Amino acid sequence: MGSDAEIFIFDYARYISEVVPAFRELLFAGEIVPWMREIIDGFEHWFREALPFDLTLLRNTNLARNCTYLTADLAFARRVDIDPNDVCFSDWEKRVCRSSSCPDRAWCPYHIKIPLVVPETLNLVLQEAIASRCLGDSQFVGRTCTPSLYNELLDRAGISQRDRGRRLLDYLGSRGFVIGYQWSGTGEGIQGWLAPDETRELRDFLDVLPLPDYEPTFENMKAMHRSILSTDREGGFSWEEVSFSFVRTVATIAVRHRKGILWGSDVMSSLDHVE
Repeated sequence: MGSDAEIFIFDYARYISEVVPAFRELLFAGEIVPWMREIIDGFEHWFREALPFDLTLLRNTNLARNCTYLTADLAFARRVDIDPNDVCFSDWEKRVCRSSSCPDRAWCPYHIKIPLVVPETLNLVLQEAIASRCLGDSQFVGRTCTPSLYNELLDRAGISQRDRGRRLLDYLGSRGFVIGYQWSGTGEGIQGWLAPDETRELRDFLDVLPLPDYEPTFENMKAMHRSILSTDREGGFSWEEVSFSFVRTVATIAVRHRKGILWGSDVMSSLDHVE
């Protein structure tokens, strides 16, 4: 068992302008916009049953006004006492908000008072919304892994723990801590993302590292992946180095199109399965 980690082209502008407002409206008023209703209908067609929780029952959670656990783009507002790298993906009690002062704590789906079925259902729909509306081409980067895969490479390269590049990789692995991670112990779901300006920063950071060099295209990445599968090594580079070069390449392509990037595992749209 495990999951396929991929780095995606991410339409951050569409995420901010369409997905985030629809998500906030759902939590505040129980209103489901037409394209999100299509996603829910696709789920029910796929599974041949209704979602386990009726999302129209959600009310009164005002993320924009009251939430300090999530940022404006729904990213985990990381706190010093929580390290996503040390938390099992399936352990919701370690990811849940425990605020004792938030005015929405009695009904917010991400507070510890709320049954697991509510955030579980909500996150499943949100992942599908992002997958179907915001994700472009992707490249496989490893099995059951997060961006922490590259920590040893950065250590060997003498990159400071405080370097901005490390922080960006941390965002890529932890921004989905609350709304992106799913419910198995093998890392399925959305680990994190970078906005377009952050993607450019990461690309520039990776450009100076000693990684495999090739023309930045999806075709070349797939060819290199096939080559390393058949020979175990590609030009003397380790898999971690090749994988890291894939992150750099997808970031390079994203920058060309003014997009961001997103790290996810087994992320897909159920609408692809509707017949």
